[in-house]
Amino acid sequence: MRTLAIALLAASVLLPALALAEEFENTCAWALAERGVEKITNCTVNWKDPETGKTYCFSNEQTKMLFLQDPEENISRAEDAFAKLRKKE
Repeated sequence: MRTLAIALLAASVLLPALALAEEFENTCAWALAERGVEKITNCTVNWKDPETGKTYCFSNEQTKMLFLQDPEENISRAEDAFAKLRKKE
């Protein structure tokens, strides 16, 4: 019984994290798009693109609002910056 309780507790913690498939590995999408830098977030502030189903993380509500002023352009810029950063590693 104790093993089952531990398994259920672990699932309640891990499954929500696994369900949220963040783009850019929890990096703030606005920081990538605007400055080309990685700023790791906990992804509590996020936006799910209704067209693609992809989830983008942000440092705070203000960066999310800035990003959403032109999401298509910002996604493109963030993707480019993230690819460049990954090539450097």
